[in-house]
Amino acid sequence: MSREATRKIRKIIQAEFRKCYEHGRRARTSDIVALVQSDHPKLVAEIQLYLTTRALHDIAAKVAGTWCSVAEKGQCQLILPGMEKDLLERLPPALSVPVDGSVHDIDFVPAQTATFAEWRSHLRYLLSQYEGLGIVIAAIQELVERGTETVCPDNASLLLWLSERASTANE
Repeated sequence: MSREATRKIRKIIQAEFRKCYEHGRRARTSDIVALVQSDHPKLVAEIQLYLTTRALHDIAAKVAGTWCSVAEKGQCQLILPGMEKDLLERLPPALSVPVDGSVHDIDFVPAQTATFAEWRSHLRYLLSQYEGLGIVIAAIQELVERGTETVCPDNASLLLWLSERASTANE
């Protein structure tokens, strides 16, 4: 699959989302995908193997981090004499360790055998995801608080509501 095909698909998808947003419509991912598939079948076929590989990669990554990938239901998870049971029950069965610092290539290392360096790498990986989400969560919390303070109706567009209130206040 060429980078050019990926670039083209990305631009097409961005354009479709923009069309929806410009007209104030909601954009459902499944609708955008169906539209792109029907309007650009050759381009979709060109990237099909790549997309299948990525989908399988994502499924494998989700399974690797669950206990069902390493133990049958009802089996003990980690057994380490001297360690608190409640701590062991909260730990993952495997760590996500970026290969050479790349989050696009992840090694899943069994928790039982992970080195101290691998635990630190896994923690840095999780914290980077958490920090990114934290920024978004804080912004959304601020918007919801402003909506609550200005008594925004549940069925009103929050951003438009707040914008109108701010414009009125500045006049």
